[in-house]
Amino acid sequence: MTVSVKQPLKLKKKASTSAQSKRKLGQYGEYRAAQFLLSLGFYILDRNVAIGGGELDLVAWDQPHQELVFIEVKTRRQSYSGDPSFAVNHRKLRAVIRAAKAYASRHFLNQVPCRIDLITIVLGRVQHYPNISWGVLK
Repeated sequence: MTVSVKQPLKLKKKASTSAQSKRKLGQYGEYRAAQFLLSLGFYILDRNVAIGGGELDLVAWDQPHQELVFIEVKTRRQSYSGDPSFAVNHRKLRAVIRAAKAYASRHFLNQVPCRIDLITIVLGRVQHYPNISWGVLK
């Protein structure tokens, strides 16, 4: 089962507000991340799920490894803005773990192997960091 991924609106150099610009950048990043995961044989199950007091950017099934994967996506326009992976601190990871556990519980997937991955996108370059949860969800 593959969910089609709708392409977001094109990014403009300047959006009318900072909030709109961030939202469009986030949508672009999630679209690029989903396309990247599909190319690796993942199935996209869900996106932008608000649950457990947090949000899951993408939920996917890693077909090659038979695991449920919760993906946090961080996108930056420029490389001088810093490495987006540094934006995932202990507090953010806890929130994603809490949301992932709530998602697994709601969908009766508690016994399914799962992990949390991070995908960063800078200047269109996609970097994938598998299993940033270090087995916390096992």
